[in-house]
Amino acid sequence: MSRTIGVFVAQLEDAYQTGVWEGIVAQASLRGLALTCFVGPGDGPGGDRPPAGSVAFQVASPQAFGGLIRLSNTLGKFPEAPGLEGLPQVSLGWKLPGLPSVTVDGAPGLRYLVHHLVTVHGRKRFAVVTGPAGHGESEDREAVIRTTLADLGITLDDGLVVRGTFYNASGTLAVRHLLAEGKSFDVLMALNDRMAFGAYEALAEVGLRIPEDVAVTGFDNIEQCDHVVPPLTTVDQPLKTMGILAVDMVADLMEGRVPEDRVLPCEPILRWSCGCPPRVDDVLPRTSGREWDPAVVESLGQLLKDQDEGGFLKSLAGVLELPGGPPGDGWTLVNLAEAAAFDF
Repeated sequence: MSRTIGVFVAQLEDAYQTGVWEGIVAQASLRGLALTCFVGPGDGPGGDRPPAGSVAFQVASPQAFGGLIRLSNTLGKFPEAPGLEGLPQVSLGWKLPGLPSVTVDGAPGLRYLVHHLVTVHGRKRFAVVTGPAGHGESEDREAVIRTTLADLGITLDDGLVVRGTFYNASGTLAVRHLLAEGKSFDVLMALNDRMAFGAYEALAEVGLRIPEDVAVTGFDNIEQCDHVVPPLTTVDQPLKTMGILAVDMVADLMEGRVPEDRVLPCEPILRWSCGCPPRVDDVLPRTSGREWDPAVVESLGQLLKDQDEGGFLKSLAGVLELPGGPPGDGWTLVNLAEAAAFDF
């Protein structure tokens, strides 16, 4: 039997899929397995035919592979993998009938975020940007938000729920639509991080501040969450672990063992965008090889916890020289976070 695993993905420019791919590559190398990746956009469950790009999946030959990993949640119902039905296969992201699967349970993390936004930050007017119609993960996440809000005595206004595509642009368009309709909201929950990033753009266009005017949250915890301004509150999916487990499971199938389904937990990650005080790491420059005095870091951290922005800026001015001089009256924590991209 071939020691090569085929991997079907929708794209590798997406941080979610590259995060999973990192785990797949690492574990396949560890186990002495080769990989062939087929990239071609799938379609959501509502589509009638596979899009033209999915021809990439049709060239996969069962003679070339010992097994197959399908990132099903990114591909929708396509590909159907014609001619590959007898090949050992693992579904990643969605549970598919007859296939062992690696999925996550995001409900506890989402429930925590909703409770946190309402009980800690006093937010009550929720807007939600969902995924495509018929997408199972999107529907599940939306249902969790609705039921959790209902438990807190808040009804999610259907007029504040906008369908997206999981791409950045749909987050931007969703917020523009809500604002054009004159909708008022103090929370925007995007059902993945990329749409949250798009929402940042649309809110900035009209001068709405995050989190002062609108708290924003995402889902996935892709790498960029730490680097946007303000850093994004989200729910962490263990993407690399998912890829590792998928390789282990398809290897078991190839060796005649039947693996059990794996369901992994997701953890809420609280950052600046929901209204929590920024961490020192969010505003200190990311310097190469520079050691920060622990006492200085502790002092700055306490000022952030106390939300003493003036005191923080004054203290930081004494230990940090920024391009153009130390921070003055015109500086804010956002300016400092942007400056953190510089390598001093």
